[in-house]
Amino acid sequence: MPTAEELIRQLIGKLTLRTIASQFHEDSPALSPLHKDDLFSRGFFHLVQTAGEISPRLNASVVLVPTTSGPLKKIDVVPGFISIPTDDENVGDLSEKLKPILECLCALPIIDDDRAWASETEALDMISRFLTPMMPPALNNWVDVTSDKTMGLMAFQGMAAHRLEPLENDPFGAAYVVDLTWMAGYSVRAELEPYGAAAYFGSDRTLLRVYTPHDDTTHVPGDAGWEQAKWRWRCSLFTAVTLVDHLGGIHLLCSNIMTVATREQLPADHALRRLLSPHIFGSTNVNVIADFVLSNPRGMAFRLFGFNYPDLVRLLVRGGANVAFEPFPKTMAAKHLDVLGDLYPYATDGLAFYNIINDYVRDYLEIFSPARAQCKIAQFDSGGIPSLRWPRMPISPRSKRSVS
Repeated sequence: MPTAEELIRQLIGKLTLRTIASQFHEDSPALSPLHKDDLFSRGFFHLVQTAGEISPRLNASVVLVPTTSGPLKKIDVVPGFISIPTDDENVGDLSEKLKPILECLCALPIIDDDRAWASETEALDMISRFLTPMMPPALNNWVDVTSDKTMGLMAFQGMAAHRLEPLENDPFGAAYVVDLTWMAGYSVRAELEPYGAAAYFGSDRTLLRVYTPHDDTTHVPGDAGWEQAKWRWRCSLFTAVTLVDHLGGIHLLCSNIMTVATREQLPADHALRRLLSPHIFGSTNVNVIADFVLSNPRGMAFRLFGFNYPDLVRLLVRGGANVAFEPFPKTMAAKHLDVLGDLYPYATDGLAFYNIINDYVRDYLEIFSPARAQCKIAQFDSGGIPSLRWPRMPISPRSKRSVS
């Protein structure tokens, strides 16, 4: 089994600027589903395909025992607010080696147009032939992705479950809502559709109506604009979860701050440092690549979503600002959705998993740090926040000077 560092260096060796440029020929056989003018997608497709070909399944042997502790070199993502470390604990600092390749991709032309597949069948065939082999095996094949029932499943059991909120005394009888109307406040590029919609559901999880703020219209089943309103809500949901909740909240805040706090504040031989190290494995390199490929002014997020770049940055910051540092049971209690029981597996499965992790941490600390086990676990059980001194969002020295 090669080490993580060897895998990364092997990938860099294969992804030279010459090999990426070779993918831009119209007759490149591996890239027939991509339009000849879409050079960014062609190059990125090659990057992902190459990474998949050389990457074996990793196991615990690639997670190294911590040996260092102290301040980390960082680069800015949002100057003055968000910065990320570049020196990965298991691989080292590969940012300078990755940077020319990723900056080459991001320098390629940005194209906003309305080209579409000739038919749904052609699109599905191309996805099946070229993209599905690059993905892990699917546990379920969701054929129906647009029906009212599917919208309900997305809200109560799928991608929108963490954003589901109860309603009281709704004039039209709705009991729950996933409200993404706030997205209409973020501007999009010329000729692109605005984001933002709210989906309302009955007590039986039936989709009752969709409100779209850009035209101040409420849509109900059977209306001429019903399917388009559902489409706008689904697009808004995917964008909010991917850009705000995942990239901004999970990557740039949660995994970033956990990595920085663990590696800068805890000694290499500290029991808690040893416990957390496998759980932040690879996060530094993932976040560096996310900065180069996703969040920069010509990156994938700007190309994939319709926002003007200043508002895209605002969305990333929103993702970090919305994170609540509290135990999962406290978050679920505040939602008041317990009446749903097993119809809301985000809570039931999430609480069961929380208990597993809680027992895992308790058992570990009772072996390696008994005093801390009793103190810290007791504070979590009581719903309080541990008295660990977590740093604020990491800010680079240059940004600190600009803020002050």
